[in-house]
Amino acid sequence: MLNRILIALSCLAVAGCGFTPLYSTQGEAGIRSEIRNVAVAEVEGPPEPARFLSSALRDALPGNQGSSARYQITLELKDQRRAIAVTRSANTTRFDYYLNGAMVLTDTDTGATRRQSFQTIVSYGVVESQYSSLVGREDAVRRAALEMARQIEIDVALYLKGRAPEATGAELPAIIDDDLLGDGGIGQ
Repeated sequence: MLNRILIALSCLAVAGCGFTPLYSTQGEAGIRSEIRNVAVAEVEGPPEPARFLSSALRDALPGNQGSSARYQITLELKDQRRAIAVTRSANTTRFDYYLNGAMVLTDTDTGATRRQSFQTIVSYGVVESQYSSLVGREDAVRRAALEMARQIEIDVALYLKGRAPEATGAELPAIIDDDLLGDGGIGQ
C-alpha cells in the first residue's frame, strides 16, 4: 500500500515539473515521425567500423534513406587501440579500442548544420589463440559502433525535439598512439 502511494506521488511530482518523455506522442506528432526524415548519407573511415555504424544507424533511423529525406547525416570515423595491460615479457593482454566520430547533420530545406563529435571506448582481451584475439577485436569494433549509433540517435532525437545539448564541434581528437588497427598485428 505504501509503495503505491509513493509511486503515485512520484508520478505527480514528475508530471508537475514539466518532464515529457523523448518519444512521447501526446499533443504532437512525436519524435518518431520526425526521425523518419533523417537519412544516413555517408560514413567515411575504416571499413569495418563504418560498416557496423552505418548498419546500426539505418536500423535506428529507419526513415527515408534516399535524397528525399529532410535531414542528412554524414560521419567521419577514426579508430585506434591502446595497450592497457602488458605482461613482464612485454606481451599485451588487453587493449582499449577507441572509436571517434565527427557527425554533420544537415537540414536540406534550410541548409542549417549541426556538428557534433562522439567517442566510444571498449576493451578487449588478447590471448595466445590468434583466432580468439581476432574475434575479440572484431567484437570490440562492433560494440563501439553500436554504442556510437545509440549516442547519435539520442543526439539527433534531442536536436529534432529542440532539446539538444550545445554542439561540441566536429574536430576529431589526435591519435593517441601510433598503434593503429590497420597495422595487421593483433597482440604483437
